[in-house]
Amino acid sequence: MRAAAAIAWIQFRMLVNSMTRQGTGWRAFGGILLFALAAVLSLGLALGLGVLCLAARQKGDDDLLQIAFLAAFWIASVFGLLMPLLLSSGGCGLDVSSLRLYPLSRAKLFWIRLGASFVSGDHGFYYPGLLAVFVLGVVPAGRGVGLGALFCALLVVVIVTWSQALANGLQGIMRKRRTREVMGLVGLLCLFAVIFAPALLGTLYDDAPRTEPHTATLNLQTLSWLTQFSAPSLAAHGLAAARGGDQAQVLGALLGMLGWAVGGAAAAYLVFVRVVLGDPESSRAGKASRVKSSSSAFDITRILPFLPVEVLAVASKELRYLLRSLVGRFNLIMIVVFSALMALLITPQIPNLPLGIPVGVLGLYGMVAYTTLFSNAFIFNSLAWEGAGFQVYLVSSASPRRVILGKNLGIWIYVATLVLLSLLGWVILTGFPGARVILNSLLLGACVNVPFVMVGNFASFSFPVARSVSSLKSNPARTAVLISMGTLLAVAVPCVAALVVPLALNLPFLQPVCLLVLLAATLGLYFFSLRFAVQAFEGQTEKISAALEGAP
Repeated sequence: MRAAAAIAWIQFRMLVNSMTRQGTGWRAFGGILLFALAAVLSLGLALGLGVLCLAARQKGDDDLLQIAFLAAFWIASVFGLLMPLLLSSGGCGLDVSSLRLYPLSRAKLFWIRLGASFVSGDHGFYYPGLLAVFVLGVVPAGRGVGLGALFCALLVVVIVTWSQALANGLQGIMRKRRTREVMGLVGLLCLFAVIFAPALLGTLYDDAPRTEPHTATLNLQTLSWLTQFSAPSLAAHGLAAARGGDQAQVLGALLGMLGWAVGGAAAAYLVFVRVVLGDPESSRAGKASRVKSSSSAFDITRILPFLPVEVLAVASKELRYLLRSLVGRFNLIMIVVFSALMALLITPQIPNLPLGIPVGVLGLYGMVAYTTLFSNAFIFNSLAWEGAGFQVYLVSSASPRRVILGKNLGIWIYVATLVLLSLLGWVILTGFPGARVILNSLLLGACVNVPFVMVGNFASFSFPVARSVSSLKSNPARTAVLISMGTLLAVAVPCVAALVVPLALNLPFLQPVCLLVLLAATLGLYFFSLRFAVQAFEGQTEKISAALEGAP
């Protein structure tokens, strides 16, 4: 009790100091006003929940009382999980770093910090609401009061422990630039999902047969069923079972709440030790493993051992650039969004063209062909991220031909990944279109990408523009953009012919053969152009070095 009182006093003094920090005046007035506003909101929420419980008790409406319990517990859970993230300003509770000077174990430090969270203002915000529900909704019944207090206490433990795990986990994630970038991309993906979800669900609803349950309805039913196992729902159902005397449901809800509490405490402790205290042994081991994995994460020598080692080394370096850059990772997410839009929204709107190709298959071919344009900035400005590292190519033993081959190989592997992701998304959303259509799609992607890379070599050496791997801005020079548009028009004609001519002859099985012939021709033209690409590379080295180093 003495430790708990000391922690409560520390939290109170920290709150007062935060409101009066850096002198008095408007800053102190603003802190007091913010605290008063939070107190008013907290008490207003408690008053509203209390009135709802009183109305339910007067009417004898158990369903309304159950709604009050669910509302109170869910509001408490949402506030308890979000408020520490919104108000911590980078911190996640009581700072125990100074206490590490004393002979205190990790477990002791964890319990001190966790105990401080129970009496912090972040979680005290929703305590009046829970107290109002307990006093006005549970106590007057005269039955299950002890169990009601136990369920409320367990819910508070669940909220505090899981909020600690979440806050400390996010703190550890945001310490590193790469993980911050990944979180930003995940946030963008969630934003796109929120924006396009209504349209996608509307399309599914319009196309679904009315004689069967709709997919969205089934998903909502599944989500509703899963929420029954959440801590707020278990606590509310446990209170209802305690009032009705159903011992089996009470025991099940109690075990579920205990599971949430123990799991939250374990997760909070593991994250606390890893993020807040740190583990020198594991950090050194993790650093060693990261160094080891970073040297072999993009090792493709095992996949393509027959290629020269210089080509594989440059290709591995190119893949590192592509997969570690912000725009490269952004493309990996956007290709999934684009596949969903193409499969569910754009393709159904395509009119029946006199090509003999079904609309669905035509949309798939268009999606695969357009996937190449996701790498347009890399293909037509392949030296953008080299910077001063470009000088290494000039003094290394690798020939310019092998350097160009390596950079092109890295681009091809990246584009192949995008194509496979787009095909996977298409198949998941619309079903398997057939082996021949999939083969045609893969060959079409190769037929589009090879000439793009061939022309992109000359554009990259003639119009280099320095870019940053941490920026979403990666467009090549305007002249290179115009060249890419002309290349697209030139490539479209033979590709469309390879798909349409066999259908016009009523020989659809010749489509893969025609695409293979076209791919062989483009590959032959590509290897023939390497001789001139090497000359362009060697003749523009000073211009490229000046452009990549930021010199005028």
